Amino acid sequence: MKPNNTGDNTFLEEINKAYHAGGMVVQTHRVSKNIKTNTAILNAISEEINNSLFRRGHARLGFSSALIGSGMAFNYQWLKDNISKVKRGGLTKQLEAVLLKQGVFIEYFEHVYTYDEKVKNVSAFNDQRRGWYTSERYSLKKALKDFPKALFAGNFDYCDKIFQWMMPSKILLIPLIILFAIIIPIFDWSLSIKWWVLLFVLIFSFSISVPEKYLNLRTFWAMIAFPLLSISILRNLFRSHKHDKTA
Repeated sequence: MKPNNTGDNTFLEEINKAYHAGGMVVQTHRVSKNIKTNTAILNAISEEINNSLFRRGHARLGFSSALIGSGMAFNYQWLKDNISKVKRGGLTKQLEAVLLKQGVFIEYFEHVYTYDEKVKNVSAFNDQRRGWYTSERYSLKKALKDFPKALFAGNFDYCDKIFQWMMPSKILLIPLIILFAIIIPIFDWSLSIKWWVLLFVLIFSFSISVPEKYLNLRTFWAMIAFPLLSISILRNLFRSHKHDKTA
C-alpha cells in the first residue's frame, strides 16, 4: 500500500480470509479521501467508474479485476517467484500481464476499502497521467505479441486486458467521440448516427457507474473544468509522444 493510503480496521482480516480461502491476488476498493478541488473530484469519479466497469463489472462476468497500483494483496510465494519478471517502470500492468498469462484470477473485494490521497491540481494530474501513458504503451507493446497465443489457448481474461490497454482514457474518449459526432455530419449525416449512439451509450454507462455521493452541485461545477482538463491531457500526451520519438 502506498504511504499516503489508509485502510479499514478490518483490512488485514479480510485479506487473511481471502488467503485462507485460496485467493492468490486481491484488489480492494480504492476510493478518494480528499475531494476538495475540481481535479480531485474528477479524478475520484473517474476511479469509481473504473471500479464499476473494470473491477466489479468484470468480476461479475467472470473476468479478473483490474489492478490499481495500491490496495492490492498478493500471495507471498507467488510474488517472490514472479517479481523478478518485472523489468522496468509500470509495475502494476506488468504484474497483471504475468498473472493473466499464468491464468491466475484477480479477485475484487468491493467491501474492503483503501483510502487514497488524490492529486489536487492539473499539473500533478498530468504528471501522473504521463506515467500511466508510458506504462500502458510499454505493457501493450509487450503483450500484443502474446495475443494470438492467448486467443487460441482460450485465455480470454488476458485478451480482454490487452483490449483494455488499447482503449484511450475516458477523459479523452468522450471528447473524441463528440468531435467525430459533430464533424462527420458535415460530410455525411448518416455516418454520424453510430457516433451519437455510441456517445449516448458511453455517457449512460459512465453515469450509472457514479456513486450517489458525487451526484451534487459540487460535482456539477467540477464538470465545467472537464473540457480544459481533457485539452491539457491531450497536449501533455502529445508532448510525451513527441519526446519519445526524439529520444
